Amino acid sequence: MLQQTSEMASISEQLNSQRLTYLIGTDPSNEIDDELFINWALNNLTNADVHIMCVPGSSSTDPEQAVNIAASRILHLLELFPGLFEQCPEDSSIWVYRKETSMFQIGTHNLLTNINAKSYNTRFSLTGTMIVDYYIDIAPNWHIHSNLFASLIINKRIVMGNISEPHLSINLTKAIPKDADELLKEYALQEQVLDKITNETIVIPTHFARQVAIPYNLMKNLPVTLKTPLKKKAFDQFIGRPPANMVWAADISNANLATISNMFTSQDQDKLENKKHTQEMIELEEKIDSFLESAPTMSVEQLKQYKQRLMTISSMVMHITGCVYKDSNFNSSSMGTDYEIAKLNWNTWIDERKCDGTPAYDLIAAAVLINPDCLMSIESCKRVIRDL
Repeated sequence: MLQQTSEMASISEQLNSQRLTYLIGTDPSNEIDDELFINWALNNLTNADVHIMCVPGSSSTDPEQAVNIAASRILHLLELFPGLFEQCPEDSSIWVYRKETSMFQIGTHNLLTNINAKSYNTRFSLTGTMIVDYYIDIAPNWHIHSNLFASLIINKRIVMGNISEPHLSINLTKAIPKDADELLKEYALQEQVLDKITNETIVIPTHFARQVAIPYNLMKNLPVTLKTPLKKKAFDQFIGRPPANMVWAADISNANLATISNMFTSQDQDKLENKKHTQEMIELEEKIDSFLESAPTMSVEQLKQYKQRLMTISSMVMHITGCVYKDSNFNSSSMGTDYEIAKLNWNTWIDERKCDGTPAYDLIAAAVLINPDCLMSIESCKRVIRDL
């Protein structure tokens, strides 16, 4: 341990004059914040080796599914950035993009296995070890053996979520089902290893991130190949709610409500009030009652508040889209044949009011790389995000 600490101190002193290495643990296709961070990285990280490590994330508790899920995330990125990456001749599981002084690689968490198998990074005369200047830890590390992280020496780890309260972050333990003992044990072991090999950890608390929205202009100025699929994903998340049986679904509805409420003026709210006791609202309540049948056990008051948030969110969605939910699934198919009309009306509403989007979450890691002090206040962080 003493030798490792000495190595990290030596590395830290030399970082300013060295080509930087970034490791990005990411689960693109879940939301849109990972993709926005990766897009920023591709356009802004210079004189760098950037390893984009697609991880299984929290999509499945089944470890047998992990490799396929991670591989599907690679395909998703290749579609979003067409023509940029080429398959590595030496390793077909790796995709490479060279840009001026930087090299970007997309792979899965098998990257960690490969490090042990060869002299992956020979900086400071260390072999079989990767020196990571910045580990951007913005996705759940489900189904990744803790020992694999031992091949890293990390200068700074930027974590989406507060590791002192992991139960509050989906990227940490919040999404792990209560009966998934192996996943909880795996997380604890990963943190033990990461604590030993990391020089400094910077956390982005979830409650902080929820107050920093994706700016309207950032989405507007994306290239079409990226903007079109991300806006579709954003719309699907706008009309859809996480299945009620998910352990984090009730809590995330707080963030959903805050996001959509910011899209409304007081005049819009008045129009909603006038619809309160209509047949449309009665039918909506029936659908929400059906949706909540699979909700986990919670107090009567918690369930009441959850239902009220869903009622408010759904009525706002219907007001903006001009369409009603056709079923009680509350997912991207629930607008039925009105889906395209609903999306068009949503787009019009956003463009007319220049509405900001969902919480920036993982994109905030870019703000931290630019100015770590931006985490001192919400307004400071918003200023940096607006300038990305």
